[in-house]
Amino acid sequence: DLTAALASRGGRVFYRKGSESGRQLAENIQRAFNDLYLEENVKERSAATGDYYMLKCTEYTSVIAECGFLSNKADEALLVTEEFQEKLAQSIYEGLAAYLAAVSGAKTGAWRHFRVFRKYRPFLFIFKVGFYECGKLFDSFFYA
Repeated sequence: DLTAALASRGGRVFYRKGSESGRQLAENIQRAFNDLYLEENVKERSAATGDYYMLKCTEYTSVIAECGFLSNKADEALLVTEEFQEKLAQSIYEGLAAYLAAVSGAKTGAWRHFRVFRKYRPFLFIFKVGFYECGKLFDSFFYA
């Protein structure tokens, strides 16, 4: 239904069916997206399985984080602003940090230590905002 598609709002995170680690990572990032979009009065979403080639082509933990809907005028207005892009990057960072802390048994901020982060590498993260890739936003978090 076109009307429903145009009304869809908020971020959504997908993981490969049967991937427990993918589910955990997706749920952490989705929780952070829900917190962010709560400020915009957008209903909460759940992480979902996705039958996407990008998720199936690797044995590593992977997710697709759709940051919003460009088909929705309110989301589009947010997604094109640098301020909201920074908030999205922070949300994904928080979800990733919570996931790494959970799987490493470390405190949430401890994953920043190179040895902890390296141990749980590589991850395949595909960040998508409609047709725009926002992976460049994460340089400041991972290379600071």
